[in-house]
Amino acid sequence: MERARSVAQLWDWLPAFRAVAETQHLPTAARAMGVSPSALSRAVGLLEDAVGHRLFERVGRSIVLNERGARFLGAVRDAMRGVHSGLEFINNSLYVGPVRISAPIQWLRLVIPKTVDALLAQHPDLVMQAVTLSPTAVPSALRQGDIDLALVDVALEAAEFASELLQECSLGIYASKLHPLVKRQRVHWKDVSGTEYVAIAHYGHEVWQLRDTARRVHVDDPETGAELCKRRCAMTVLPDAFAPSLGLVRLQLSLRVTSPLYMLHRPTLTIAGRTEAVAEAIRESLD
Repeated sequence: MERARSVAQLWDWLPAFRAVAETQHLPTAARAMGVSPSALSRAVGLLEDAVGHRLFERVGRSIVLNERGARFLGAVRDAMRGVHSGLEFINNSLYVGPVRISAPIQWLRLVIPKTVDALLAQHPDLVMQAVTLSPTAVPSALRQGDIDLALVDVALEAAEFASELLQECSLGIYASKLHPLVKRQRVHWKDVSGTEYVAIAHYGHEVWQLRDTARRVHVDDPETGAELCKRRCAMTVLPDAFAPSLGLVRLQLSLRVTSPLYMLHRPTLTIAGRTEAVAEAIRESLD
């Protein structure tokens, strides 16, 4: 009971601490909480007095989470998630309402329709919400609960998340239907040497770095890259899983290069719910 009492006396200050810790800016946290900055500052001060340690460093008007504060923030997030999951279990709402997924747009188009079919067959009261965040924005969005699950095709530092390699996707060299090399039954590296190509995100960089290419265009998304390939009769490297859907044709040139697709979400605490159901549906959609 002593442990329970010691936690109970801190409980009222935890939402204020989390808001300040996640923004590290009192006015922003105050607006999110609907209270005054002074009230938030006072709550954080009371929490620090109660635990006997500073959780933030104050430099002028700035407030920065220190190492103790960062570790405590992780524990507070988990505690709040656990309570929220418990409430959903009590209310029979673990599989009711929105579940938010982030993925690169090309993978959304390939994975989400099949995932929705599999998911709603078992849990018809779930509502899937799909967005595309940059890989750098994914960790913060997962921590703060803005998304429940993310697909990423670049490696992320993900020690605090459940991370799973879903696929190693084979890559191919693609061009428009009008490209002169498309009709060849066999293409050699000498045929593409010095040819204009479009580098899309990170796909195939290690391939082209070894080759002599005349010109290079960099874009972030496959749709823009595919359009450039069509307009400029250029080539690009893309995963075989979705490149044909962009209207490109694979050249008959063998590549031994793959691109990973990872799935990330916050670790399951005690009660599995919508995130785990969506994760399983995604696995099934890629089988």
